Amino acid sequence: MYKIIIGIMLNFFGWGTAMSQTPTLTPAQLKEHRSKHGGVFIDVRTPQEYASGHVKGCIHIDALSKDFDKAVGKLDKNQTYYVYCAAGGRSENAVDRMIKLGFTKAYNVGGFSSLKGDYPVE
Repeated sequence: MYKIIIGIMLNFFGWGTAMSQTPTLTPAQLKEHRSKHGGVFIDVRTPQEYASGHVKGCIHIDALSKDFDKAVGKLDKNQTYYVYCAAGGRSENAVDRMIKLGFTKAYNVGGFSSLKGDYPVE
C-alpha cells in the first residue's frame, strides 16, 4: 500500500519521470515502428538462451558479457535497434548502455516470448 502511495506522490510532483527513461516499445508499438522505420533485432540473452530459439536474422550480443560495450560499439549508431532478452530487464539495461555509447534509435522491446508469435524464429 505504501509503495502505491509513494509512486502516486512521485508522479504527482513530477519526480517519478526520472525513474526510467529507457525508450521502450510495446508489441503493438513495435509492429508499427518497425513497419515505418525498419531496424534490426538484438538478442542480449546468454548463448544458451539464444541457442534455444531467437528472432530470425537478429544480432546476438550477450548483455552479461564483459565485452558487451565493445561489441555494441562496432554497430552502426545510426541504425534502428530493437533489443530483447527473456523478460525485459537485461534489454532495458542494454539499451541504457547503448544510449550512453551514442545510439539514438535503440528500443527495449521486452521478452522473447512476446515476439515469437509475430516474428519468424529459428
